[in-house]
Amino acid sequence: MDISNYHELWLSPDPDQPAMSESFIELTEEFYGEINRAPIPIDISVLQQLGKPRAMDIYTWLALKKFWLSKRNERSFTFTWETLEGHFSPVELTTWVQRRDFRTEIKKCVASIAELWPEVGAEVTAEGLLVHQGPTPIPPKPRRKLEFR
Repeated sequence: MDISNYHELWLSPDPDQPAMSESFIELTEEFYGEINRAPIPIDISVLQQLGKPRAMDIYTWLALKKFWLSKRNERSFTFTWETLEGHFSPVELTTWVQRRDFRTEIKKCVASIAELWPEVGAEVTAEGLLVHQGPTPIPPKPRRKLEFR
């Protein structure tokens, strides 16, 4: 699914260099409708504090997986390293050094997330990432019932 019709991103490697204009992303109607139909309850301030794209992705993914665990009524689930590589590595990891570095980065991201979301209930293990059932970062809102008149 396309997520954007149009965007302008003004990024500078120098954080002290102001952009000449504001960055923005115009979402497609289809994507906007989808995120409204099935929102992921995340805390935007945590995303801002994490700052790193991979940590932000893992935070959002963990929020979704916590919700998923509660719906499946499972206490915990281990996502294997192979699964995590498929979700979060932009390239295929073919050497033990690449895999080691990837696992180290995931461990750092989970530690950063746990500082901002102490109830995250996720731990890095030799098998992968063990996620325990628990609250999402923000409690999901109950679905509203629409009345037709």
